[in-house]
Amino acid sequence: MEDVYLPSATKGGREIEITDTVSRPSINKNFGASISPIDLTQSDFVHFESGQYVMLVGEKAEEVGKGKVFQVLGKWSGKNLEGSGMCVVDIIELIVDRFSKVLHPLEITGSTFDQTQKKLGCIRVLWDTNKLFPLPLPPR
Repeated sequence: MEDVYLPSATKGGREIEITDTVSRPSINKNFGASISPIDLTQSDFVHFESGQYVMLVGEKAEEVGKGKVFQVLGKWSGKNLEGSGMCVVDIIELIVDRFSKVLHPLEITGSTFDQTQKKLGCIRVLWDTNKLFPLPLPPR
């Protein structure tokens, strides 16, 4: 499993990084105390905010691209974002082919990343939050 890093927080002049693995202490009679990792799903504790940089993954967990969260609250193109498990993301770096299908095709966006760019002037898509992973810095 690859660690996913949340944006760094600064405390006392040093940065603190948080990953998606938590340790649970345990006691083994033969070897004493040990620490074993507990895997948490990303959706257990990550809440996205507008302006946050993210990595987008597709249906098969393949990397689709990197982007910036545009909207997490209210409605977008008739879809209620709150409680839906979706948000709107502006894609900054597209990894897949531009003619690949978007996760949630809409009339306003079209069905491919290329159509979205032509219709909106940018690649702005509706994406499932459980298919987003926080990035500590803007993509290069």
